[in-house]
Amino acid sequence: MMRSYRLALFAALFAARAGAATITCYAEEYPPFNFIKDGKPTGMSTELLEATCQEAHVDCQIKIVPWPRAFREAVKNPDTLVFSTARIPVRETSFVWLGPITRNLKILLYVRKDSPLRSGTIEELEGARIGVVNGDSAVDQLTRAGLEGVSWEPAPNVDSNVLKLLGGHIDVLPAVNVVMAWTMQKLGQDAQQVRPLTTITDSADLYFALNPNGDKGAIEAMKAAWAKISSGKLPDEIAAKYVNGF
Repeated sequence: MMRSYRLALFAALFAARAGAATITCYAEEYPPFNFIKDGKPTGMSTELLEATCQEAHVDCQIKIVPWPRAFREAVKNPDTLVFSTARIPVRETSFVWLGPITRNLKILLYVRKDSPLRSGTIEELEGARIGVVNGDSAVDQLTRAGLEGVSWEPAPNVDSNVLKLLGGHIDVLPAVNVVMAWTMQKLGQDAQQVRPLTTITDSADLYFALNPNGDKGAIEAMKAAWAKISSGKLPDEIAAKYVNGF
């Protein structure tokens, strides 16, 4: 009870300092975390961000754009935020991090059902065409895992990569399992057309990442608001709307 009271007090104090600050929040089309529905941004992460901004009394303008632009804008411009993003070493000092938004996501390597690939070992994947989104963390993660001698095949978004996999234009696609399920459904494709080859990790986290050079009052208000939101029931309630059944 006392901790909740302190969080509420800190959030209120920083919100007063934030005043009429505006943060432009960038994300890619990445269901179920952030995506466009009926012309408006929505998704699990989007709802959590909206709740955090409301608690912080910060005006957050959410834009769904291609990932390279989303990341670039948040790196170079004050009063910006990018989500939902992996917190990897090369990005650590570029942002103020809020999260994790969600924990222990499973990232798999997917192949077509009829693919000759069976084990997913580094040796077997040598020479494979691997689909990635431009600027995504997958290349960094897979390279650090020891994967070399492959052809990285960039695409503007997850939808394009899934269609390239189904069409035989790439051999392997790294993806979060719930993202793959949502995207296949969104594209009207039978989920049985693909199969998981191997697991990259079952402990991936996603974050909100704030440009550190923005309004200090707004940044502190967002940090305090997230501490309050994340300690309550809302994250689980929102997650249940999007991941149940997948």
